[in-house]
Amino acid sequence: EPAQSPHFVNVLLQPLFTFGNAALIRSFEGLIPSDTDLVHIHYPCIGFVGALWRWHRNHPKIPVLITYHMDLVASGWKGIFFKWYTKCALPMIFSCTKTMHVTSLDYFQHSIAAKYLKNQEIKEIPLGVDTSVFHPTNPPDELFSFFGISPHEKILLFVGALDSAHSFKGVEVLLCAFVSCGATAKLVIIGTGNLKDHYEQLAHTLLISDRVIFTGFVDGKELPFWYSRAHALVLPSTSSSEAFGKVLLEAQSCGTPVIASDLYGVRNVIDSSSGIHVAPFDVDSLAVALSKMLSLPDEEYRSARSSCRAFILKNFDQKDTERKLLSLYLALSEQR
Repeated sequence: EPAQSPHFVNVLLQPLFTFGNAALIRSFEGLIPSDTDLVHIHYPCIGFVGALWRWHRNHPKIPVLITYHMDLVASGWKGIFFKWYTKCALPMIFSCTKTMHVTSLDYFQHSIAAKYLKNQEIKEIPLGVDTSVFHPTNPPDELFSFFGISPHEKILLFVGALDSAHSFKGVEVLLCAFVSCGATAKLVIIGTGNLKDHYEQLAHTLLISDRVIFTGFVDGKELPFWYSRAHALVLPSTSSSEAFGKVLLEAQSCGTPVIASDLYGVRNVIDSSSGIHVAPFDVDSLAVALSKMLSLPDEEYRSARSSCRAFILKNFDQKDTERKLLSLYLALSEQR
């Protein structure tokens, strides 16, 4: 442990203008102190590349750490823009750093970014989960009776944003698979966004609206209750926009098995002895996986719950993530 804890500064940048999640930043000059030991940048972040490149050219001795989270993937005009931006931006960003941090080496090695690497060192430090917050618990029945869920009714759970930017989460695939599996369980969908009404209408069209519950926003303090109560969490993502899937960590930390798409990055955060991988967009395979999980014998299911909790404690405890990241900070700052 370091003798003295490092001092961190969060810099709030004022953009010239914003568009969706993008923001144009003119300059970093005057915002980052000259005695800074390290600058940590997270990508993707559209609109800051020019400012970062110019700042680094003027301050080459200050180390820059880049965390590469995910590729920019979309269709239509946005997809065309993302391809152009990636081709222009990644060489400039990578030229500013000697060290890349990735949350999943599996994802990064198959990402668009991999071909732009020069001599950068790659450090894999996965995301973690606070296992003291997300842990198996006995939730109050009142929380679920409010939504018409009886104490002995099995729940399949989805947690995620229901907006256009997160349409890759695969809610449509999940709803269609839920029809096909013929389960008597309830499907609970937690989240908000501009596509929520569309998904509710789809559930109505598929004649399953009586078995699908859209809770809307749920306070983070209640999520461990939902995870613990669920029979399984389902994340049927459809593209490489899903690079990790932190809800998979949260659910497993609460002792809940998961079903998720077999995508780079995502596939490595699932306990292989309790979770199930399915091909993206494959409604039939997902339906089979749902049925299999719901029909597990009691003893096998209890074993699965214990296994996935142990898997998280061993591999994705947030304390370990923080310790590894701090060690990386200190090692890089010594290069200044």
